[in-house]
Amino acid sequence: MSEFHIKFASPRAIKGQAVADLLAAFPEEGTTTLHEDHLGEVPEISFVKEEVCILFFDGSGTPSNNTGGAGVVLVSPIGEVFSHSFNLDFHCTNNSAEYEAFLIGLSLAKQARDTRLEIRGDSKLLVNQLNGVYALKEVTRAPYRSEAQKLLNYFADATITHVGRNNNKHADCLATLASKLQFEGLEETLTVKR
Repeated sequence: MSEFHIKFASPRAIKGQAVADLLAAFPEEGTTTLHEDHLGEVPEISFVKEEVCILFFDGSGTPSNNTGGAGVVLVSPIGEVFSHSFNLDFHCTNNSAEYEAFLIGLSLAKQARDTRLEIRGDSKLLVNQLNGVYALKEVTRAPYRSEAQKLLNYFADATITHVGRNNNKHADCLATLASKLQFEGLEETLTVKR
């Protein structure tokens, strides 16, 4: 055999997929099912997808009439859309109106007893401050952030994502509408139906 120049090489590791492919190619040869080998184990694994409510928010400050508006859209897990528009009858900047809309949206989601929430807004400042990317530089925003953290603790799972204005048009329209309206007299509710 020395005339063939045979060399010994140690075998390489077998990848897990190769073993799985081999077992799949010969399923009936000496294999047993999981529940026969391990008593009491469940042979199937199932995943339950928890239902998530989506919250869109937007705020709008209007310096000309010294008010602001908040638009909130809640989309239930089954696709029902609930649109809310709030007139902020006090002087507010765009950033404070965004925080007001965010807090109102969280309160509405809490009242609806939603526990998993996907929050989307077009305020990069607010989203990044609440996600810890930006520091809170203005002292006037501290109470907003504190209240937001309290409300966020209610939810088992809440994610806050920045979306562009094109993906937040519904809430933007509601906020703009509310910031432009000036109520006369005691009437405080305006109903818009499609």
